[in-house]
Amino acid sequence: LERDLNYLKLQSKLVELEADGSVDYRKFLARYRLETDEKHSGWQQQVLASVWSRLMECDCNLNEILKMFDPSGDGLVSIDEFRQLLMSVNSGLSSSQVTQLVEALYPVGVREVRVPQFIESFNCFYKQSLSSSVNPSVNHMLQHIGKSLALGGGECALEAMFKRFDSDGNGYISYDEFKQTVKEADIGVALEDEELELLARTIDADGNKRINYLEFVNAFSDPDPAAMSAVDDVIQSICRAFYKHKVTLRSAFGMFDDKYSGSITVEGFKAALQAVNAHLP
Repeated sequence: LERDLNYLKLQSKLVELEADGSVDYRKFLARYRLETDEKHSGWQQQVLASVWSRLMECDCNLNEILKMFDPSGDGLVSIDEFRQLLMSVNSGLSSSQVTQLVEALYPVGVREVRVPQFIESFNCFYKQSLSSSVNPSVNHMLQHIGKSLALGGGECALEAMFKRFDSDGNGYISYDEFKQTVKEADIGVALEDEELELLARTIDADGNKRINYLEFVNAFSDPDPAAMSAVDDVIQSICRAFYKHKVTLRSAFGMFDDKYSGSITVEGFKAALQAVNAHLP
């Protein structure tokens, strides 16, 4: 299991405890399996892109959009909240298909994601599904405006930037608000009204003369779907190790399962991992 991976400190991300505080090791081992390669899993991207498109078309204001993703208001999008969101758009997906979509957006062992991070990751699937129909010069100018008006970065930068454009606070950006905000900002480029109008129309995906938050995110976010934090890198390495030594782990867990119930104590779970780790090259 590679001694440099401190998997015990990451236990809370890798395994869920049962109601009685035990670990169901059969359920744990079932999580580590071979995945089909990317070209055989394109339907997830297509469905997620379609769901994003439907949500944009709903044309909700900022508060309504945030509540769609985070009904509890705790700043996180849980797996259950995402499932509810998928059901709300009448996607017609089976339970197993919903589970696969969840796995596409949530790293292994993670059950909730910060709202800004989740929305940008979700948007990434939509962007990947689009052909490069946007004029490169228009796209470049949008990126330039986004960088010029970003308020210090951070995970809520896009939301803060949206509110800067939304001068009347109604949760939408009118074309006039967009043009006025860009004019007042020091972006280093002088743009004519016609150019600003073109940019606003480009952002406004449904063409209803106002920009909602998801349209705004789609225009100004630049997420990297392949980017992972250092913790995620470690978790992925651990998951590969678990799959590689799955049979050995099952035997080790069984040594602590006196009742053959499939569940063992947390202490037994840790001891089994340590025992396997100690005897592997």
